[in-house]
Amino acid sequence: MLSVLIVDDNTRFLKSTCEKLRTLGWVADGVEKGEEAIDILEAAPHKYDAVVIDRAMPGLSGDEIIRRLRGKKGLFDVCIIMATGYEGTQSAIAALKLGAFEYLLKPFDPVSLDSVLRAGVA
Repeated sequence: MLSVLIVDDNTRFLKSTCEKLRTLGWVADGVEKGEEAIDILEAAPHKYDAVVIDRAMPGLSGDEIIRRLRGKKGLFDVCIIMATGYEGTQSAIAALKLGAFEYLLKPFDPVSLDSVLRAGVA
């Protein structure tokens, strides 16, 4: 079974996304802070096949989380999806250059997220 960690400071979005992904066959966990995500991923680098990260959060931004993950041995290959409620070609390009597999604009359909996640971990 595939697993994903969702990182988003919007509790409602976080819970609903995890629930929807579970119905699609994912093991889905969620955290509200970037620092917590880094701690979890460093402690168990192979626990998750993918990470979905909100770009704009207090504390560590999505960009900074990607930078840190890509700099850690064992976490370089995890599939990262950047999610944001803000449109912007430059921010999408920046996320992809940092190592995100895909950049999704919120709100998105859970089936679309599932498809992108499955493509990223294939």
